[in-house]
This record gives sequence, structure tokens and C-alpha cells, in this order.
Amino acid sequence: YHADFKDFIKSRKCLRETLQNESQSTPFDEIAFHEGNVPENVQRELESEINGLRFVDARLFGAFGGLHEVKDAWRPWERIRKPGEYPTGYRHMCRFMSMQWFRALAKYEYAMRIDDDVCMHRLLDPFNAMRQQGAIYGYGLRTEEKHEFT
Repeated sequence: YHADFKDFIKSRKCLRETLQNESQSTPFDEIAFHEGNVPENVQRELESEINGLRFVDARLFGAFGGLHEVKDAWRPWERIRKPGEYPTGYRHMCRFMSMQWFRALAKYEYAMRIDDDVCMHRLLDPFNAMRQQGAIYGYGLRTEEKHEFT
């Protein structure tokens, strides 16, 4: 599996190393959402390699068509927009990450989204900073999108 998930492993380890280097880093769970395309054996192997990692099938929360009908689920994608230039899977991912992931993460005080091709080299503890400021939402001020491992 390493060849298929090497960027994922690299970015997850990079994030943990960066946060653990901070003197008072807040402990955190790491949730990797998927759409049923990560085999169980690969999930278990990656979870054993990356401490605190947990895989969650986003379809359980109505994403990507869902595994079952979700009470009060959002309207079907086709009713929101007509098909455009982006593939359906990409549009479903955007919908999940903008509207549905909050349901999946409801038990958490804070959530942070980082793409699996990103390596954070310097990051102050965002959870502690938000807690100290009484913040409920934060965002990156500057990012460069190069469509390669960053």
C-alpha cells in the first residue's frame, strides 16, 4: 500500500512532528474521511503506522450519495447545480467539505482541514490559539496552490 499512500503518510507524519515540536501542543484526533475507496486492511495498516489516525466513511453522513438515507440530508447535488466542468466526485467532495463534515465532527470543539498533499513545517497550536481568543472559525491567510506535494 505504501506506493499508493506515500504522500498521505508523509503529510500526516509531517503534521504530527510539527505539532509535537510545539511546547504545549493540544492532543488531537486525526480523522481521514474516505468514500469507501480505502480497503479495510489498508486502513488498519495505516492506523497502526500513524498514531491517533482514524478512518471514517463519509458516506455514513450522506456524502457521495450516502450508504443510507440520512435524516434531514441536503438536497441532491443535481438540484443545487447543473453538471459543470468538474467531475461529479470532485463536486461531492466539495459539498462534503463545505456542508456535511460538520455533522461528522459534531462531538469536537474544533476541527482543522489539511489536504493530504500538504506538509506543515511551522504551525503554532491552532486549537490552543483559537481557545485563547474565543474564536469559532479560522482560516489560512496565504497559501500557494501548486497542485503538487507542498
